[in-house]
Amino acid sequence: MNLQDAGPSSSLPPFETGQRERVRISLTPLIDVVFILLVFFMLASSYVQWGAINLMSGSDLASDTGNRPTLTLSLGADGVLRDSAGVAFSSQADRLLDGVMARLDGQRGPVVVAPGDAVSLQTVVSALDQLTLAGVTPLSMAREDTLTDDITP
Repeated sequence: MNLQDAGPSSSLPPFETGQRERVRISLTPLIDVVFILLVFFMLASSYVQWGAINLMSGSDLASDTGNRPTLTLSLGADGVLRDSAGVAFSSQADRLLDGVMARLDGQRGPVVVAPGDAVSLQTVVSALDQLTLAGVTPLSMAREDTLTDDITP
């Protein structure tokens, strides 16, 4: 077969010159998918602030203490809480609360935790968590190099 033998219309479909019908796209499936995604993310999300640690700011601490003593504990990189004399506090909840209350003369005064420079964030959060679970409140934080005394009446 020769190219000259094939006519111009032999392999091509005929060209239609009429007006084409408009295709309508339904938005219903798109809306269904968006609604399903919305429900999924609403069910998968949590709006509760879990794991929050309540800390007093410095100004709240200064105005709230009144005549109550304030105990300052330094936190080392090993995660052990110590008072200014270097006495370590137990990490068990009941013994920790007893030790803090003994240092505060039985009063519920604020406890200031002062982490050292080499202490990781996880260690600080774990120590604050231990104090909170033991029932030691209120809590505050300070830098270790700004401390002057252990107990202020």
